[in-house]
Amino acid sequence: MLIICAPSRSLLNGGFETGDPPSYWLPNAGPTLSQSATDPHGGTYCINAVRGTADIVAYQDVILVIGVGYTVGYWGDNVDADNVAIDIYQDGWNYVKGVGASAATSWTEKTTTFTATSINYRFCLKVTGAAGVVGRFDDVTLVVTP
Repeated sequence: MLIICAPSRSLLNGGFETGDPPSYWLPNAGPTLSQSATDPHGGTYCINAVRGTADIVAYQDVILVIGVGYTVGYWGDNVDADNVAIDIYQDGWNYVKGVGASAATSWTEKTTTFTATSINYRFCLKVTGAAGVVGRFDDVTLVVTP
């Protein structure tokens, strides 16, 4: 699924309030993705992501505006994973940068900024550790940097 993102638009369903597994987030490498009402950071739900065979457990493709600065943020809880993070890719799987890894076993906020140099971006939820470890994400945002 491809999402066209106006300069001020956030990622779709970044609070994981819609769908189980959450809508607009595509699974990668056999994870188990589930909506959870147990201790979300904000709203009613968060996403529990059980790692499959790769660190990237889910992603969302977005079209951005070249030359515009963006801030990406999320709240993460590594539960029993080594850490959770968001990785940013462009034009498929070309790595751009990561949004700080969280190794905390409670909700921790991480953010980063970047300027779009392409229109095609992929925002990936990442859970590191052995297959079967759990990480949680909530309130994933993408906004124009003022």
